Amino acid sequence: MQPINLLANHPATRIPFRARDRFSLSDERPSIRWSSGQTLEITGILDSVPATGHQAVCSLSAMPEIFDSHAYVHKFMNSLIDIAVNGTIVFSGMIHWRSHEETASYWPAFRFPFDPILLRQGANHLKLTNRTRRDTLGEFYDPELDRAFSPEVAETKLATLYLSTLELESEPVPCTDLHLAGLPASAVAGSPFVIDIIHGETPSPVRLTRHDNAEVTLLDTALEFNRHRTPVHITPVKAGEPVRIEFDVAGTALSCQVPRVYDPRRDRSLVVGGGMETIYWHQIPDVLTDGFAQEYGNAFRFSIDDFLNNLHCITPDRWIPVLNYLVRRRRFYALQRLRVPPYTRVQHADLKTLADLGGKWFSGVSIPEPILHLGQPGWDKDLKTVLEEYLRYFRERMAEFRLPGRPLVTFDSAGGLAGHYYASGLDTHLAEVGPACNAYEEVCCRGGSSPYHKPWGVVAAMLWYYGQGAQYACDDSRARLARLVAYSAYLAGASQVLWEGGIFDNLPAYNYILSPESWRDYGRRLDHPVLVSIRQNMTDLLNFNRAQQLPNPTVHFGILQGVNDIYHGEYNNRESTFGDMSLTRSWQLLSVFLPHVGTGRGVVPHHRRTRRWFSWTPYGQMDVVPATGPDDRLKPYRLLAFAGWNTMTPGLYHELIGYVRGGGTLFMSLPHFTTDTNQRMEWNFFNDGDLSELAGIRVDGLGPRIESIRWQSDLARGFLPDEFVLTPRNPLFPEDFDELYPVFSQDITCFAGAIDPQRTTVHAVSDQGTPVVLEHRLGKGRVILINTWFHPGRGRQLEFACGVLRALAASTPTGIRVMDPTERVAWFEYQETGYRRWMFLNTDWTQAKARAVITVGVGPHLFTLPVQHPDPTQLLWDGRTAIHITDPAVQVRSWKRRGDASQIHLTGGTADAVHILAGPPPNIHT
Repeated sequence: MQPINLLANHPATRIPFRARDRFSLSDERPSIRWSSGQTLEITGILDSVPATGHQAVCSLSAMPEIFDSHAYVHKFMNSLIDIAVNGTIVFSGMIHWRSHEETASYWPAFRFPFDPILLRQGANHLKLTNRTRRDTLGEFYDPELDRAFSPEVAETKLATLYLSTLELESEPVPCTDLHLAGLPASAVAGSPFVIDIIHGETPSPVRLTRHDNAEVTLLDTALEFNRHRTPVHITPVKAGEPVRIEFDVAGTALSCQVPRVYDPRRDRSLVVGGGMETIYWHQIPDVLTDGFAQEYGNAFRFSIDDFLNNLHCITPDRWIPVLNYLVRRRRFYALQRLRVPPYTRVQHADLKTLADLGGKWFSGVSIPEPILHLGQPGWDKDLKTVLEEYLRYFRERMAEFRLPGRPLVTFDSAGGLAGHYYASGLDTHLAEVGPACNAYEEVCCRGGSSPYHKPWGVVAAMLWYYGQGAQYACDDSRARLARLVAYSAYLAGASQVLWEGGIFDNLPAYNYILSPESWRDYGRRLDHPVLVSIRQNMTDLLNFNRAQQLPNPTVHFGILQGVNDIYHGEYNNRESTFGDMSLTRSWQLLSVFLPHVGTGRGVVPHHRRTRRWFSWTPYGQMDVVPATGPDDRLKPYRLLAFAGWNTMTPGLYHELIGYVRGGGTLFMSLPHFTTDTNQRMEWNFFNDGDLSELAGIRVDGLGPRIESIRWQSDLARGFLPDEFVLTPRNPLFPEDFDELYPVFSQDITCFAGAIDPQRTTVHAVSDQGTPVVLEHRLGKGRVILINTWFHPGRGRQLEFACGVLRALAASTPTGIRVMDPTERVAWFEYQETGYRRWMFLNTDWTQAKARAVITVGVGPHLFTLPVQHPDPTQLLWDGRTAIHITDPAVQVRSWKRRGDASQIHLTGGTADAVHILAGPPPNIHT
């Protein structure tokens, strides 16, 4: 049946209506004004009725009048309507209006399926009644609306609807024939997976007739989402051999095969899945059954309280069969409370019941966006107080949200504070990436969680953040970006890779003024090809993990998050209210290791905005490392550098001494030794300025001015000029300003400290001969100190400090050299038994099959490797034999050196994807 526009010939007067939110204006549509208590009677002429195997659907688009202002933002808004078709009620109930400040101007579409037997060829009569009033809504009327208008006006504006479209159409019903669903493309020996036998109209007895290389358990048949389903748990026995299963279902034969079974090399728990933030309750069955059937991840994340859905209206007893469906199929689920209305039907006490239902399959209840409550330092409140107040708030929220015996997670874009979260007892930090920079959040989460040996993950923000308005189309490039989000996080070590929303349906934001074309572009349904491609990435990531089962990457470099440093990725004046931005600008030292990293929301030094969430990695991975925590947290790193604020404490000072004595290189500036808790630039130095044990110097106070720096050694040769001018005079033609500082960036006065170099080597001096770059050898390691009175972000000090740090990174032995002239490739190192492995990922998602060619040096060899988006490519090396593998389905089961040849056992993939680059020809077994 072709869709029928029921409003085409309706005589009602059309009134133009345009909605708005805080960022956008909707497209203006001629609409029928539908008042409270009014019944619209509409007749549609059908040439034919829905065919067999189809259901009828009444769909409409409308908006409440209150959407013509900003008063609705963050309110819980509901309407009551009835729809009757030829005298029979097909819907009578409440509809929920999304009221997020970034999405509410988009005309929502509601779909009401019903039995097609109600339709007839010829004239069909529909009645639509608007029953919305304050008294009929009762507790579902949000009294916050009365703050913006008088109660009478608020009720009228909420209850008055503007009907834009009304259509009758049909759609196929899900397959009712006997079939199998949920078969994965690969598996791991010893790890169970689940498939479904979905019965026809009535359930039938199931008999297992064959099972090759598998142990099989049939669960009870149950009626789930209006179909009888029999889950089957299958455990592969042996790697390298396929799984074959056959059933007899009342005389009908069903069979399936999993062709690739991998070796269980290590247990890396991986949770991958989509979030339901904009999904309405009636959409959940289709989302879950389709997600299981296609193996679109192994997890689902429910936002049970939000302005963007109606899940807060659902009572716990209605959640139980939904969660049982997931648990019977070994699927993870998480519950998030973000914005809780007073009428929510799930109280916090109910969450424990819903969590206990899942057992190990419950992946956590979350504390949403705590960073929004971080205070601001000033003259009346120092950094230490701000941090203490915030952590006190955070611990209170932990106590409020924690469910006994169940994991507690956070969800916000403040990975820089992850170390504090874990120290407070958090189980898992999930970084919101999208508005925040993926690369930055990854290195913060990994650095903050590693000392506590706890997992971390990412939650990709609603996909509208990854394609704001018309800047990026919702096309195949969006699917490539979603794939990069997943693979980058996984390679970085994430144990959870999730989406906030926008992969089962999608809404845009920030188009400012919308057109009908933009709405059609974004009016996504579950089966839209782009959303299907985005979800397919989850399937591919699960298969990639089964093949590779990567450990956490090896990380040689770290930026220390100093004591009382509250920088969390935002580059603004929140942490510097004293007229000098050098404190936050100092975090641009990150650009040494992540040249494209955004030090704020969309602020990118490299000016490549379409790639602002990722970066190439000239020296491999680095971490943001908390300055406080378990004693062994510094040991893994060969080079550590301070960037922003640090309050030196006796405990940290002696930990740094132990780190350097053990062989580490430490890079610092003079202010990192202050004991102050605020940026007053009149420092009180640790140990009264006697820093000889760690840095080999004594500080006596403020030293002379520095206008230029002259090198006396080769420490930074090739990275900085022999003489670096720190304060060039150019007051008439300034190129930019130093943010809040009231002079030009290229005319900022810089000073050194008055120091006694004592037992140091001086590498560079100022124009007045003051030591500026000093080295102190201590045990097996060294301290490189920049003797400047200010943090390294001040003026051109930032460029100088970056040059020194870049030279130190380049000279740190890591066993590999990567030359990437395209500046596109991020790379990751993993230590395996018998060999080393490097993964290379092309971060250019803007074009299909983007290709970069890099040169990699290992041992005495230089290899030229192509790296093509979207799949990672890998290099393996045992000190003698080098192999390049381009197929992500190839697993290295074992690698042993025996005599002159290496013995390598591979599983999966294609033989032509394995290339021997160097060394004696190995014996490769497949």
